[in-house]
Amino acid sequence: MKESQQKNTSKIRLGPFHIIFFFIVLCIYIGATYLPMVNVIGYESSVLAGIILSVVGGLSTIKFLRSGERILSTGDLRKKTWPFFLTLVIITITVPLCSTLLSGNCPYWDGMWFYLVISLPSLLIGISLGALWFKLLNRFQYFFFLLSILIIMLLPLIELFLNPQIYFYNPIIGFFPGTIYDEDIKIDKLMILYRVANLIYFRMILFVAFMLPTSRVFLKYSSFAALLILPVIFSVIKPEYELATNINRLEKELEAKAVTDNFTIRYSKELTQGNINNLILHHEYYYDMLPRLAFVQIPDKIQSFIFNNREHKRKLFGAGRADVAKPWLYQLYTQADSYSGSLKHELAHVFSAEHGISFLKLADNFNPALIEGYAMVLENNYDDLDPHYLAKLAESSGYKTDIGSLFSGFNFFGNTSSISYIYSGSFLKYLAGKYGFIKLNKLYSDLDFEKQYGSNMDSLIEEYNSFLSKLKYSPNSAAADLYFGYKPIFEKICIRQRANDLNNAQELYSNRNFADAAAEFERIYNYSDAYPALLGYIQSLEKLEDTLEAQSYLITEIDSFKNTSYYFNLQMVLGDLYIKNKSFDDANSLFRDFTKNAPNNSYYTQALFRSYLIRRGNEFAYTYVTGELEEKYDMLLQINRGNLVYESIPSLITISKLLDKDPSEIEKLLETQFRVEGALSSYCAFYVSNYFVDTNNYKLARKFSALSVKYCPLQSVEVRKAQLDKIEWFIKFGDSVLENTEFTY
Repeated sequence: MKESQQKNTSKIRLGPFHIIFFFIVLCIYIGATYLPMVNVIGYESSVLAGIILSVVGGLSTIKFLRSGERILSTGDLRKKTWPFFLTLVIITITVPLCSTLLSGNCPYWDGMWFYLVISLPSLLIGISLGALWFKLLNRFQYFFFLLSILIIMLLPLIELFLNPQIYFYNPIIGFFPGTIYDEDIKIDKLMILYRVANLIYFRMILFVAFMLPTSRVFLKYSSFAALLILPVIFSVIKPEYELATNINRLEKELEAKAVTDNFTIRYSKELTQGNINNLILHHEYYYDMLPRLAFVQIPDKIQSFIFNNREHKRKLFGAGRADVAKPWLYQLYTQADSYSGSLKHELAHVFSAEHGISFLKLADNFNPALIEGYAMVLENNYDDLDPHYLAKLAESSGYKTDIGSLFSGFNFFGNTSSISYIYSGSFLKYLAGKYGFIKLNKLYSDLDFEKQYGSNMDSLIEEYNSFLSKLKYSPNSAAADLYFGYKPIFEKICIRQRANDLNNAQELYSNRNFADAAAEFERIYNYSDAYPALLGYIQSLEKLEDTLEAQSYLITEIDSFKNTSYYFNLQMVLGDLYIKNKSFDDANSLFRDFTKNAPNNSYYTQALFRSYLIRRGNEFAYTYVTGELEEKYDMLLQINRGNLVYESIPSLITISKLLDKDPSEIEKLLETQFRVEGALSSYCAFYVSNYFVDTNNYKLARKFSALSVKYCPLQSVEVRKAQLDKIEWFIKFGDSVLENTEFTY
């Protein structure tokens, strides 16, 4: 009896089968050290570990149970198999941890939390499912185990397809945030509670699995059926616990509704009626305009969900940093504080559904360059510039990309996002312009360039390059650095850890704990060289009134950001520090040089305005730069009460919006004095026009929009004419559209 008990509690000896498992897992992890984002311990490596642990855990459990050893309970299983599973855990955590430590930069504590919460529960899930299928079936246990893992991993696709969400929770991988662009993924209470629920449920499965052989047939299969019913019930109640978002949850959060001829728009009661009217007119204008360009007609009303801000959208929908459309549902999801820059693009995605294929109504092969490029053609606007101009800029400044590769597979995501969007949009715009939009629509359904255009891809690219070379745009290397001089997300250092640390530092800053914020921003900058950390550190020092240290530190670091999109804002910050420290000659020199090589109109007017302030008087410049917003606003009004200082007008409008000032003051100031006599005043007229659109003063918006077309640079002509067309439509049809809109509050 004693010998039998000793044999029953002895550990199972590892055979070739288990050694092969270890070898495969080790090879996967060594290979993963060469992949971006997976090569350090964090969210991505923990998801990989979760998948591996669940699969290997389940297959190994079946193998152990088939070995002939007496394993009669979960206790027997634990005692006999723990060395194998412990070794498996050590491999899946040690390799990414060592890779992180060898990188010499990234902290690892957050990554350990991801592993603990995401990866380790997946091991129990695999073990439980393996035991269940072994006890339930006499044959095909491996097959049904792998099938169940696959089904569990794919089930969230049903949520993504049917629900207004792009995030999901999943037993195998824990959590997916929606898009790769949301950098700050963190372990929160909701994720921990979800994983605890996973552990409880799959521990029940393991218990039932060992109960099955001693149970009657009815009890055996009724227990199995009960285990299947529980996830079904859970999937129904998930939205109540914020683990999913269905229409009911969204309608409770976005309680107000506007129903127009072509849209059902859901939004928060926090928005003003002026905001809502603007939203409605933009929706209806684009609905009127886009189908005529794309030769499409939507069969039903489009649903539009307007979230208050990024965090509101992230909580309910899942993609905080990106506005999104679901063409197959005829739905789009944008933010009230930024919809004007994305609504047209997202609506273009919805209209593209009429040429899309499969149940998702997307481009052939789900090709991202075709999906986004098509929307770019209809939008025809990238930061108020023509996509052709930016493509020409990239070509002449060393940022050119291989268009053939861009339209192959998913290479779209391998470039800086601006490069991919601009080149795909410019190339397809060229094809639509030369060969017509109908052929582009056919290409969207069937990605075969030779079939649709009678020429192969290489010939079309050669045509396009010849077209770009003939465009009469002036080269501007500074503009190229602004739009293309940043890394794709896959090349950023310690991306998840950095984003979470930055959020914590920003919270300290928002709570006016500037000393701790400065220390935290400096720590983040030391391991990541991240621009937001440097800027946060400088701003924290300013709040601590240590502007000399801020100036000295920025002078030391700024050159490391040359040829990046961040360099220009750092120059502006440095110039302001010179003024705050009364180094007026240095400030004047910096701003004067900046205006000679400014990357865009916005930076040019800011630098020109700073130069004006210094010319007005050193103390005047010091008072403005160090003043609070209210003081700056009063000074800007004073500056413009005589003759308009055009370079100050964008700052006046920006501060007016921040302070929520009555627009009538700016209306009186600008209505009669404004004259367009060059590129500067032309840009300012465009800026003012956008302001009056935002404040629902469409007649004044039309006046300034028309003025902005005068002296307009070639790269902005189409955008500014489109703005004028939009405002004309608002004036002509706006009242009738709003009268026919049904509001529910």
